Amino acid sequence: PLNTTDTIGATTWSTSDATVATVAGGVVTALKAGEATITATINSKTATCIVTVTEIPLNSIALNKATTSILKGATETLTTVINPLNTTDTIGATTWSTSDATVATVLGGVVTALKAGESTITATINSKTATCLVTVTEIELTGISFPATTPTKLDVGQTITLSVLFAEIDTTDDKTITWTSSDETIATVVNGVLVAKKSGVVTITASVLDFTITREITINALDSETPPVTSDSTPFVLLICLIAISCLVTTIVIKKRIMSFN
Repeated sequence: PLNTTDTIGATTWSTSDATVATVAGGVVTALKAGEATITATINSKTATCIVTVTEIPLNSIALNKATTSILKGATETLTTVINPLNTTDTIGATTWSTSDATVATVLGGVVTALKAGESTITATINSKTATCLVTVTEIELTGISFPATTPTKLDVGQTITLSVLFAEIDTTDDKTITWTSSDETIATVVNGVLVAKKSGVVTITASVLDFTITREITINALDSETPPVTSDSTPFVLLICLIAISCLVTTIVIKKRIMSFN
């Protein structure tokens, strides 16, 4: 009885099947489906409890999407859902795979779209699988152009940043721009930054994929800079020379007349 005068010793616990259930200090831990008898002993007196361990197996898994469409170059994260949520199975790590790694890759559930096409992404947990059909789409670039504000004239020493307009702003094609100058002594262009170095006419070229556009830019001399002599200025130079020669001849004639008069 509760009011026994016996000295109560410590309780000893045991289990009839430690593979089904264990017990420590009265705390029973269920390990696998089956039955185990838990025995408590105090002063050679015993009491038992039959423990029936049941399992809730993992029936299936699913992905948060069965199908999805991704633009080339974009990523999307897929997640797994186990069924039932209260399964007693030990859930292992998720293994991911793709049916076509040239179209889309997957790492840790993150899908990366590489090129137009379809690829099936598969997730595996405890031999259960779930799939998502990924469709990768592209927005093809059809052309490029210079903005209307792109200058055609600059002064020596000026620096400007050039840009390119894409016919499809959200194109999934490579947007890398290659810049070149027809004469780097007149103007250089690096990553779109143009530096006017000396007077003259230069052609700036921008290329993206197979598309190429050009812009002719005239670099004007500063007041302190002597403009270069070109074929267009030859008549003017000749006129100046003729005037100078005429003045010289006139001066000589006048001097001779003065000398003869004297």
